[in-house]
Amino acid sequence: AFYQLDLLKGTYLQAQANSYRQAFYSQVNRQQNFETLLGKYPDQGQAIAGAYINWLHAMPMDRQQPAKVDSLIATYKLDPVKYSLRGQLPTVQKDTFHVAVMLPLYTSQVTPRAIQGGGLKAIYHLLMGMRLAAKDLTAQQKPLVLHLYDVRRDTATLGQLLRNDGEAIQNMDLIVGPIFKDQVDYLKPFCFKHKINQWNPISYNSQLVQGNPYGYLFRPSYQRQAQVAAQYAKDSLSTNKHTYIFYTNTEKDSLLAHTYKELIEQDSFKVLRFEPITEETIRLPFDLLTETKEVEKKDRYGRIVYKDEEETEPEMEDELLILPDSIGHIFVATENKLLASLMISMVDTRQDQLPVIGQEDWLDNKNISIEQVERIGMRFIAPNYIDYQQWPAQQFKENYIKAYTTVPTTYSYLGYDLMYFVGQQLHTNGRYFQQVLEQGKPMAGTVFPHYRFNSTRINQVVPIIKFSNLELLPVYGMPNK
Repeated sequence: AFYQLDLLKGTYLQAQANSYRQAFYSQVNRQQNFETLLGKYPDQGQAIAGAYINWLHAMPMDRQQPAKVDSLIATYKLDPVKYSLRGQLPTVQKDTFHVAVMLPLYTSQVTPRAIQGGGLKAIYHLLMGMRLAAKDLTAQQKPLVLHLYDVRRDTATLGQLLRNDGEAIQNMDLIVGPIFKDQVDYLKPFCFKHKINQWNPISYNSQLVQGNPYGYLFRPSYQRQAQVAAQYAKDSLSTNKHTYIFYTNTEKDSLLAHTYKELIEQDSFKVLRFEPITEETIRLPFDLLTETKEVEKKDRYGRIVYKDEEETEPEMEDELLILPDSIGHIFVATENKLLASLMISMVDTRQDQLPVIGQEDWLDNKNISIEQVERIGMRFIAPNYIDYQQWPAQQFKENYIKAYTTVPTTYSYLGYDLMYFVGQQLHTNGRYFQQVLEQGKPMAGTVFPHYRFNSTRINQVVPIIKFSNLELLPVYGMPNK
């Protein structure tokens, strides 16, 4: 049939032939058939891809493949407003916006002592930061009303909130939380049906936004962190492309390490050692990279130095088995404090400024000296980087102490910046402000420096930091770095 229709090209019947094609494409009901048609009729790519996307949109939410839709839109230059999974969203402007906050608060059991430590401390500081942001926005004539829901850690509690099709929250303009994956998955169909944006304030797990075109991660995913670190290595550490990668065998650290390995190998780096570290092998990187052998000492001209004038007994010295120029850099994916300390001690022992990329959590280790870290030039992946010397951070700390008589934690800053950011966006760009976010332009934070989103709906800003004059400074990953 297509062969016969091809014969009509350039004739007065071509328009009718194209109409027949469109009718045929709309009847295709298998993904493999669409893929075959795209390969066989590239000149009809836009029409086939459009029908393909419409077919995907008709699938149940868990089978809609938003990444495939985005790929088809980009490849065949289709109108993203017309073909995106969300379709064309209206601009909804209001005087007051309402935000549902779903967190595991355990309000019926909580005690002041419980809030002082552990997970509840983090959650309550997150919430206190959010409340302070809403207060500040309201003072600026940008009212933001927070509706707090204690969803604990189980889907049963969340299910009670969503009974009667979530009547209590159907009219919310935005949802913050929940933070646990099983609860997020449970909430996805509701957000999709009622077209409500849902933001996760603290997770780095990209799976939380998959299958939900209204889901957002405020923090950069582990994959994005590895991507920025790999780009940094390409731009700044490519003089020697030999590298070692060590990681502790947790899901998060394994994902970081494997993603990093895959990305730098694509850029012709050679991973000489890719090693998971266990409690039994935790000293392996230190021992491997500091092991020495005894060799004859030589002067700067390469001549053997002797102990005696007769030159019968040469002087001996220790030499690293893994020579200073044999490795370009090391990537370490771990939050293990002992392994972090050993890696820093290793570089200090070698005395060759071997570049190591680690995690910002290492800086919480009281056994690590800032002077030592600066001296050896350690780099850190730091998605939670804040310049505490800047006025916005200092003002926030002052206001937080005044409001709550306690110092803010990282979660306090996160809660404040998230709620202030989405509140500003709601009042500036309306309920569906993602149509502005997904342009991919950098946007200033309040206490955090910047944010940048794209079609992945995941924050893309990942600073790489190091010490200079005992001050942490971003050296890569910022919009101006």
